[in-house]
Amino acid sequence: MGGPLAQNHLESRRDVLSYTSPALEEPVDIAGPVRLCLWVDSTAPDTDFVGKLLDVRPDGRAIIIADGALRVRHREGFDTEKPLHPREAAEIVVDLGHVCARIATGHRIRVHISSSNFPHLDRNANSGAPVGTDETLSTARQRVHHKGARASGLTLTVLSGD
Repeated sequence: MGGPLAQNHLESRRDVLSYTSPALEEPVDIAGPVRLCLWVDSTAPDTDFVGKLLDVRPDGRAIIIADGALRVRHREGFDTEKPLHPREAAEIVVDLGHVCARIATGHRIRVHISSSNFPHLDRNANSGAPVGTDETLSTARQRVHHKGARASGLTLTVLSGD
């Protein structure tokens, strides 16, 4: 199901990271590509990272603007498969697509990061085996880095008011 769906049900999940800006003092116009640039590590040789950009309204509803996912084995391109080494940090870029949106005064900008969007997207068994060949799922523990040379962040184009 597409469209402007509320994502508040994800806020209480332990496997979803949520980052929220302060309330905006003036509207913010976003136009162009949105990228979630993450430094991550995992206990698994392959896993997924999912990002969502949300508009949080004053009543608390968090409405999705854009989302995207990356199967980490393809972090260097879809023609390349490169497994992760356990707990070794890797830089990945989750493409959330192109957007054109105004986030109004009083609203907040929120980002969700998780390792799944099932049933919207297929599950990743976290084994690194060829897709569709696993008979069991493995639990993976993910980390998103935030500091220094390995700071993760959101990249988007904000239009000037001029």
